[in-house]
Amino acid sequence: MAIGAIVNMNVRAGAALLEVKSTILQATQDTFELDIVPTAKALSPVTEEGYQRNLELKAEHKLGGRRAMGTGTNRRSIDSVVNDSPEGPVAELFTQSGYGGYLELGTSRMRAQPYLYPAFEMHIGQLAARVKDDLGG
Repeated sequence: MAIGAIVNMNVRAGAALLEVKSTILQATQDTFELDIVPTAKALSPVTEEGYQRNLELKAEHKLGGRRAMGTGTNRRSIDSVVNDSPEGPVAELFTQSGYGGYLELGTSRMRAQPYLYPAFEMHIGQLAARVKDDLGG
């Protein structure tokens, strides 16, 4: 009887652990998809100074026929991927525009205009509450 109770307890504990891990993964995906990525897109810089600089470059024929405006290419390219690992969820927040890192960190000729990290910081604190709510706690 005691061995059967221990086996039963281990099975239940294993199922509960899988549920918690699954809930944490889903909450991480939701936090990135519903909160962090949209905020990063909203914060991605399309500034008046960038637009003016593009007008100057067009006048100097350096835009190669492209429109002289903030096109929103960087905003559209912001995405995230959340994968499961043995240690728990691993999330990546990134842009595929080719210049998103320059906007985030700046260069020797351009000031930094962070938008990814601030979006992450604004919402990552909500993850624990989302997990708690999803587990019914």
